[in-house]
Amino acid sequence: MSGDISPELRRFAGRAIEAFIQAVERQYNGQAANADMLRNTAAAFALSPLLGDLAEVAARDLGAAESEDPFQHLLAWPLTELLESGQMSRDRLPNYFHFIHLIMGDGQVPLAEAATAIYEHLRAQPFPPFTWEAFLADERIRIVLWTVLLRIAESFKRYDIRRDWFITLMENDSHSISLGPNAFVPRPRGEVEEGRQPFNRDSFLKLFAALFGPLRRLSPQEAAVFKKAFQHTPEQAFGPLWLHLLEDGARL
Repeated sequence: MSGDISPELRRFAGRAIEAFIQAVERQYNGQAANADMLRNTAAAFALSPLLGDLAEVAARDLGAAESEDPFQHLLAWPLTELLESGQMSRDRLPNYFHFIHLIMGDGQVPLAEAATAIYEHLRAQPFPPFTWEAFLADERIRIVLWTVLLRIAESFKRYDIRRDWFITLMENDSHSISLGPNAFVPRPRGEVEEGRQPFNRDSFLKLFAALFGPLRRLSPQEAAVFKKAFQHTPEQAFGPLWLHLLEDGARL
């Protein structure tokens, strides 16, 4: 039998074992239980709604693991409020990811691989259960995101020219439709979306405020992690871009 078991199945097994142990503890209340008693408890547990619920969670996890792109999830995370409020259409996400690829070039590959490795490691742990919140709070993942943002900031030294280029790139009609943070299907040929929001200067300022504003409000612990990773403070690394954005009317 192969030992190459998916993280989702390992997590399901761990949760099921823990739930069974709790069922035994409740039923026997600290008393010794022989093999026949444990078999009876196991038979009842196998038919319990709890085990069915755990199996459903495992099935969802397996489906999510096949479709999720941790790196794209990370890149979309700072834009969550804009997307959920409708200030930015999800149809812009393919253009946004394309922008990141253009800026990062070959440097995107090791960052995407690092994000995937961290994601798979966290999902492989039976306890605590995997959450995207824990993934995004991981210090190593923050460093991946900050690395991307540093590269973007460096590319915006000629601010006005880069801003106008970015707006043009984002305004291009998307050739796919977003079904979520990182799931897309091709747009039917000839389809024209009615009421599509334009991507303009105000859209740019909101997007860049979402990306770079939080860096002005890092906790002392986060700022120390940033300085250790990049040998600069956030102010030194992003100060020039912050100034350009503030002068342009961004709310940071």
